[in-house]
Amino acid sequence: MKKIYVDVCRCELSLLEGEKLISYLKKNEYKIVKKPKDAEIIIYIACAAFNAIERNSLMKVKNYVKNYNAELIVAGCLPAIAPEKLKEIFNGKTTCVKEILANPEKMDDLFHVNKYKYDSIKDGNFVCRDFSPGVSSKKSVEEIKNFFKKSILLNKNYFRVKNHILKNLYGDRSLVLRSLFITVTPKLYHITICRGCLGNCSYCVIKKAIGGLKSKPFNQCINDFKEGLSLGYKNFVINADDSGAYGLDIGTNLPALLNEIIKIPGDYEIEIRNLHPQWLVKYIDDLEDIIKSKKIKLIDCHIQSGVSRILKLMRRYSDIDKIEDAFLRLRKIYPDLKLYTSYITGFPTETDEEFKKIMELFKKISFNSGFIFAFNCRYATDAEHIEPKVPEKELYNRVVSAEKILKKAKYKIFRVSQPNQPHFLIFNRRY
Repeated sequence: MKKIYVDVCRCELSLLEGEKLISYLKKNEYKIVKKPKDAEIIIYIACAAFNAIERNSLMKVKNYVKNYNAELIVAGCLPAIAPEKLKEIFNGKTTCVKEILANPEKMDDLFHVNKYKYDSIKDGNFVCRDFSPGVSSKKSVEEIKNFFKKSILLNKNYFRVKNHILKNLYGDRSLVLRSLFITVTPKLYHITICRGCLGNCSYCVIKKAIGGLKSKPFNQCINDFKEGLSLGYKNFVINADDSGAYGLDIGTNLPALLNEIIKIPGDYEIEIRNLHPQWLVKYIDDLEDIIKSKKIKLIDCHIQSGVSRILKLMRRYSDIDKIEDAFLRLRKIYPDLKLYTSYITGFPTETDEEFKKIMELFKKISFNSGFIFAFNCRYATDAEHIEPKVPEKELYNRVVSAEKILKKAKYKIFRVSQPNQPHFLIFNRRY
């Protein structure tokens, strides 16, 4: 029985992949160990969404190569996003989401498995299993405390703010926990309905790793939901890289799936994650009817900008009036619906006036929670060549300005500003 150590980055979809991987390895009689020094094989599912995260992932690969004798396998986004940098420090086995979606047997080849095939294993439904360093609940609290201590923003005021932040921003659905990529409780039952993306955003590198759309069969999604209900779960998450695109490759769509799910009797709530604005607008009439059921409690829709000119440069859906109208229609039909979003400030050529427009939009729609990121220029993206860039100092100032504006609008703010990392803040209404 070979011993294997599994290390997974903290994004939700990767953690769900990690749970499936653990099930696959256990079925094939691998022993999962808690420390890399005890392993014969180490598999690292690595992220590279931002420059700082890519650097950290490469450092971890370098550490595994240097300090452990185990065979290393690098999976996740890193091998597809930064292949040249990875080759400089590592020449072993790699794979990524796109490769596995195209050919699930790639995973079987990596582990020389002939018994239980990877494609036969059920998708993961939780992001909280203790299969990665530091993800147990006790260690998670320590990680958060250490993060606070190291943060330039919070260092001097650590003891004053710690209890306030923990008291007011924690919870199963806290964006603070998600943004720190730290594991939450197992109360949320995730159903991954598709992988890959139909978009082609000018600033994004993730598409290199996840590829195009691949939807899960309709009946399998329904059965996954019923299984969660039978296990006693009441809080469900419909998850994907591009959830609104669901079904377009298999002759169906997201509203059809949601309509079928909400027909199922039971006491439950549903969150929809990663619903891109183009699908919100396209399906707004259907979504209004679905929302009337009051089964959908949260929609996570990333607008990224409130200005059509910038959205066109981003290569995203750019009719901001229709986006605003769709959000307001949902608000009207069900005032208790939680709306989450994210916004990239300082995209190349964005002016201060355009920045102010998005802040006005935030106030109009009254989002419950979200992220504001300073633009993070990624190598080999089209956005890298859009000029002029917003200066670093101005990026920081806009994040600070957003904080002040949102505080006046009665949001709670958690801001992170550290050297060599993108500035960002999380805004939350009190739960």
